[in-house]
Amino acid sequence: PFAALRDRLVSAVETHHADRPLDAWVGFGSLRGAFPARIPDDAIRAALRDATDRGLLEAHSSGHRSPGFAARARDAELERRFLERIVSAGLAPPMLTALASEFDTEPRALQRLAAHAVRQGRLVRVAAGLFFDQSAIDSLRDQLVAYLEKHGEIDPAAYKILTGQTRKHTVPLMEFFDSQKVTVRRDNVRV
Repeated sequence: PFAALRDRLVSAVETHHADRPLDAWVGFGSLRGAFPARIPDDAIRAALRDATDRGLLEAHSSGHRSPGFAARARDAELERRFLERIVSAGLAPPMLTALASEFDTEPRALQRLAAHAVRQGRLVRVAAGLFFDQSAIDSLRDQLVAYLEKHGEIDPAAYKILTGQTRKHTVPLMEFFDSQKVTVRRDNVRV
């Protein structure tokens, strides 16, 4: 019956929250996968609407969640240490693989924490496995724009001086700001 389907969907959302607490919302595909193919998509969608109408679930373009559920790290202490380490590193954060070694954890666990922090606006993914504190990126963006307004262009050597970093961090930062349309690469300089 319809009520049983609705209740099973509510339970599936709760189970997803317990298994994956960093996921703020549960997408339709995840919920669909929890039910036999013989149950039509339309029936699942109708049951989700009914659960939302009754206040049993909340709906969003990203999916559904239990009322008031907030994504959170399973290991709050690891999350705190991880974010503290990234923030304190400024424009020279370690790669996730190095941090995983430092914290004696799996890189995958830090990847999930980093993705969650990006969704929250706390971190910025600059390159694969390389995340920066959002405020450090914002500050550098302001400095970079001011430099370009004054000089018209910036070469890699000046970029290194501006950031105070080696190529290991400077090159990904240059490419990041190119991808954000803050700068455009012309030969060996950015404008």
